[in-house]
Amino acid sequence: MKSTKSISKLSICLLTIFLITLALSTVCAEEAKTLVVCFETDATSMDPHDTMDATRFIVRENFYDGLVRYVGSPPELAPKLAKSWDASSEAKVWTFYLNEGVKFHDGSEMTAEDVVFSMEKLLHGGKGIAGTLHDYVEPGSTEVIDKYTVRFNLNDSYACFNGLAQFIYVLNKDVMLKHEEDGDYGNRWLATNGSHLGADGVGTGSYTLGEWQVGSYWTYEKFDDYFQGWDQPHIKKARVEVVYEITTRIEGMKTGEFHIWPDMITYDIITELMKSPKLQRVDFPNPKLEYIALNNTKPPTSDVHFRKALNYAFDYNMYIEDIMHNFSTRNIGYIPNTIFGSLDPDKEEFYYTYDIEKAREELAKCEIDYKQYEPLTMGVLQGYPTETSRAEVMMVGLQKLGIEAKVQLVTWPTWQETVSDSETAYHIGPMGLSAYYFDPDNWSRLVDPRGYGTHMGAAWYNNPKVTELHKEALRTADKEERVKLYQEAQRINLQDASHIWVHQLNYHHALSKELGGVENFCAYGWLMDFRNIYFKSEWE
Repeated sequence: MKSTKSISKLSICLLTIFLITLALSTVCAEEAKTLVVCFETDATSMDPHDTMDATRFIVRENFYDGLVRYVGSPPELAPKLAKSWDASSEAKVWTFYLNEGVKFHDGSEMTAEDVVFSMEKLLHGGKGIAGTLHDYVEPGSTEVIDKYTVRFNLNDSYACFNGLAQFIYVLNKDVMLKHEEDGDYGNRWLATNGSHLGADGVGTGSYTLGEWQVGSYWTYEKFDDYFQGWDQPHIKKARVEVVYEITTRIEGMKTGEFHIWPDMITYDIITELMKSPKLQRVDFPNPKLEYIALNNTKPPTSDVHFRKALNYAFDYNMYIEDIMHNFSTRNIGYIPNTIFGSLDPDKEEFYYTYDIEKAREELAKCEIDYKQYEPLTMGVLQGYPTETSRAEVMMVGLQKLGIEAKVQLVTWPTWQETVSDSETAYHIGPMGLSAYYFDPDNWSRLVDPRGYGTHMGAAWYNNPKVTELHKEALRTADKEERVKLYQEAQRINLQDASHIWVHQLNYHHALSKELGGVENFCAYGWLMDFRNIYFKSEWE
């Protein structure tokens, strides 16, 4: 007969094995619930100050935080690292009051000193929103009032500075200076390393960078000490896969390999995706403007009559009705229809419509022999279906006019680099501009020198009258007056034909039925802010 002691030991062993097995199964289950996102392009940089394009939102808003944040639909400005703010009557002095107890990924507390450092770094780097801020914020003008209060002293009135404060991503001053090289404020180190949990943690975001295999993938890990807490359902880990091929993205979504494809999806693609029982459809109203940039400095698109001809050669109705299936609406100026200051086609005396005969008349007026510059270059983003479809319609119009053009399929980083110089910028470039902040100023940089060197300035357009009207609109908080100024600027721009303004594209997405929390997304976030998304099986 076995002793009680032996049975007790056996029971303990069995219990131990059971607990280990349970723990391992729990770990495996958690690993299986990693959010997997398919993305069109690589991160290119882990420094949130390097770019402000919408595709980098997936890096900026998860690893870092700005002073404010847009939330809801329609989006409204809300506190983030700053709990409140105020401005002087002339909108030249802005004071932000910070949340206390905000932790960086290294465990240290964020203070006003870090905000001032981050602004100085942003201005020094000259990238992203710095092109706009340089006109209003002088280096050294931002001051610490106390540990949790910072003041921005602008050199001119700027009515929507609080909206731009979302791009003042706050970085850990001490860690950044530790990695500074040749006075770069630590930019080169951060761009290639990102914010990891531990001694080199520079961000305050809800997630830290796990691993980054350039050109392949990068991963996210939940930051337990995030200042807004984790009371709501959420995911713990995410992985972004770089997938350039549209067909691979479609197949991966249908099979469940990917949970989210955070991009605008065309009618044909979403129709195909919704054949899968694994997917759900979500739609977000969002003022994304899609257009075709025309290089205003390089012949033959430097000739205004040539640009007008191209404006008349684009078949707007066919594109919106037959290709987009009315997923979008016609936009005749550079401010989207749903933003104050836009132009109403029913009230405007002039805007471009499809008219090949008028296009030929404008070609006959050209002072430049455009044939000697053929084939024209047309830069088109690889893997972006809406840009590709606009390029196809443009090519049809060019062919009817007897104009030769060559399409160059390129990645997003290549497109950005190419248009950053007027000499290398494409003659023709289909592109879109999302809402970084919901003010006409967001889109005015498309036709303003402030956009030079970025994807917004791809047309290299400059009309001093338009630029001055933009400046006037930023000196007043009177909304009606701002509407008049922006509308006048757009009417001048239409005569210059700097771009082909096509349509406002709303967002249509397909994502896994396993996911919940999507109703909490702001359209501005493009389904790329992971904090409020979760797997239903874990929380419901």
